[in-house]
Amino acid sequence: MMRTMTESKKKNVPQMIIPRELIPRLFPPLPQLNTPWNTDHSFSGGIAPFYNTFTKIMFYILGYREEFLRKSVISDCLTNTGGTTKIKRAIDVGCGTGEFTFALEWVLQNLNCHITGIDISPHMISLARKKLKDRKESNHYKNVVSFRQLDATKMPFQDDSTDLIIASLSFHEFSPTLLHDVLNECHRILKPEGRLLIFDYGDRVVKKPAMLTKLAYYIIIQIETWKTQYYIRCGREEFFCSLSPMKLIYQKEYAGGIFKASVFQPLKE
Repeated sequence: MMRTMTESKKKNVPQMIIPRELIPRLFPPLPQLNTPWNTDHSFSGGIAPFYNTFTKIMFYILGYREEFLRKSVISDCLTNTGGTTKIKRAIDVGCGTGEFTFALEWVLQNLNCHITGIDISPHMISLARKKLKDRKESNHYKNVVSFRQLDATKMPFQDDSTDLIIASLSFHEFSPTLLHDVLNECHRILKPEGRLLIFDYGDRVVKKPAMLTKLAYYIIIQIETWKTQYYIRCGREEFFCSLSPMKLIYQKEYAGGIFKASVFQPLKE
């Protein structure tokens, strides 16, 4: 059974948007703490061939099947924020090897939705496309899934064209300035009633880990650029809303607070 801690629905009062030029002064860069695993250029194929193994082990140690948790998170968040029937175009930002993209495909399996996974790493996209090719032989979902190597700050999609954007374990990699650019790009392409679903680390991951989660905590440290975890450092939801005109409409914690999902909607006239 999936364990959860807190669940809440909030109506955020729009906050003052931080000007982009002030972000480096308000949030000066921190030195990176690089491990052998967390730099894309460490191997000829990048981290992509190892990423799935590490994440599956991490989720297993925490007592969850990765695939089940991802599907449950997406299903729960969409069900509690308006459902799935109106979703015709979805984008997975920082899709990596496509695991969250495929989980979304399963949740939307009968809706004829066009789902695009994007990532800046050619290694991640290459592996995601290989998985997609293998999956096409075994499933019969109605969705159209594709993967593209793209910069999330310059997405080639029209204004107000997207119903859903999802992001799994990617936003913590972005600096505050990059977060500003990505969030505002998400705001641009989302429809007025569109949603941005972010699944990432929760408060528990930066606190002293319990005995049963020490190994998972060590794995997280190894595969992440730990000192650039601005998603954790800057207050998450409130910080996001201060960088782009978004409002938080739903959030929920998983794995005893190790992970958190947050759903935002764009504020548009």
